[in-house]
Amino acid sequence: MTKGWNKSLISLMLAFLFLMPAGLTVSGGMDENCNSGIAKKWTWIFYDDADFTPGFDPLYPFASQAYSSENLNVVVLQDTYGDSAKIWYIDRHHNPVFREGWGEVNMGDYHTLKNFVEYAKNNYPAERYLLSFYDHGMGWRGACIDDTDNDHLTMDEIQKALTETGGVDVICFTAPCVMGALESVYELRNLTKVYIGSEELSGYAWWWYVIGDICDILNQEPDIDEIELGGDIIELIYKDSDRWSDYDFGDQLTMSAIRTDRIEELADAIDTVAQHLIDNFEVSSDKVESIYYKVQKFEWEHLIDVYNFAENYLSVETNQTICQEMENVMECLQNAVIAECHGSAHPDAHGLTIYFPNPHKYGYETSYSSPGYGLDFSRDTHWDEFLEYYLGMKPYVIVYGISGGLGVNAYLKNIGGRYGSDISWEIIIDAPLMLSGRISRGSVSIGAGEVVQIESDTVMGIGPATISVITDNDKKTMQGFVVGPFVLLG
Repeated sequence: MTKGWNKSLISLMLAFLFLMPAGLTVSGGMDENCNSGIAKKWTWIFYDDADFTPGFDPLYPFASQAYSSENLNVVVLQDTYGDSAKIWYIDRHHNPVFREGWGEVNMGDYHTLKNFVEYAKNNYPAERYLLSFYDHGMGWRGACIDDTDNDHLTMDEIQKALTETGGVDVICFTAPCVMGALESVYELRNLTKVYIGSEELSGYAWWWYVIGDICDILNQEPDIDEIELGGDIIELIYKDSDRWSDYDFGDQLTMSAIRTDRIEELADAIDTVAQHLIDNFEVSSDKVESIYYKVQKFEWEHLIDVYNFAENYLSVETNQTICQEMENVMECLQNAVIAECHGSAHPDAHGLTIYFPNPHKYGYETSYSSPGYGLDFSRDTHWDEFLEYYLGMKPYVIVYGISGGLGVNAYLKNIGGRYGSDISWEIIIDAPLMLSGRISRGSVSIGAGEVVQIESDTVMGIGPATISVITDNDKKTMQGFVVGPFVLLG
């Protein structure tokens, strides 16, 4: 599904401010569905974090569309800037019914998410649960900023909260930007069956008028498969997007539904590609540079489309093994994406991004690979290591040349972007008879772009020889002949 529009994000906030429904009342009474204790088919758990400035709170637009019913409970935790948190139950007449006051809470703390999911499951039990988030999103960095407490939920915290509460069946990021990130989906792969988010900057506008349609599906087709539901939600968003075509943000739509049971296959495919890019860095780095600016980018060029990256890399690669690996990435992504839609501003969006900032604009965010930040994707794949090399966070030392003579001389070059200290090296001369100098080891410091010379220990031997020079990143081998202390290279 594609749509063509052309505008900017400022109008999104205007849409928020001017399209708020009027005349919606807040009820303090009891609805027949409130706290019945009887498990329904679905409970919709809405984490409404409007504790930011300047903030828009979607509670009333949400309630004007959402409703509880025979098969569905809808419960909201609302927190706004400068006010205390409240729990609301949306009744069958679209009224938000006040249930509890929670005082000041930090919506960027995993305990708040955990406590709310527990509350919803305990008070509004159901066979299945849909969890949706409102606030800002930051992709692999997390979502839900709380300005009062200067905090946000990292993906590791969301994972922890859902792990401790038993997970949910569907997750929707209803407004948070750039949450259609592979790293974020991977973090929650064992905690939900379907994950819905946007590759690009987003907003509540895309969800404004489809909330009621989603409630209709959950009420009228309560046994619907989660995969089918994910596809239906994307279709609803796409069909409704016409109403925004006259706004400046109209062409910015990206939204995808991902099946998490296929996400590990995609991560494994990217890991294989990353390892080959590292192992062949001297060549692959130039190829990546040649195609980077053609790849579909998001979040001011911090993120790229996974499929489009592989697609463009194929256009410059001749190694059939690497080509097959890139094709596998594309196939695995297609298998993981249930459905996606995008506007004309992002013609090459395919459903998932990966972190790869523009090297001429941004540095590497070290939290991406920090164990303390807790990203499973960085822990389980070599993509972060490839980025560290490519973005100049690590030295990458290759064997630049080998010469013979009195022993072996070799030249090492740092093609990475960072100074390297104590770079280890090894020279091995494998001949039938070696009295000395068979293995020489050492270390060297080398600046970015510099070439340094190393030499073997004193050699004494005779016969045909295989000469290898090895660094942490590279290995070069040549054939030669040893005659006493001299090494002749063929």
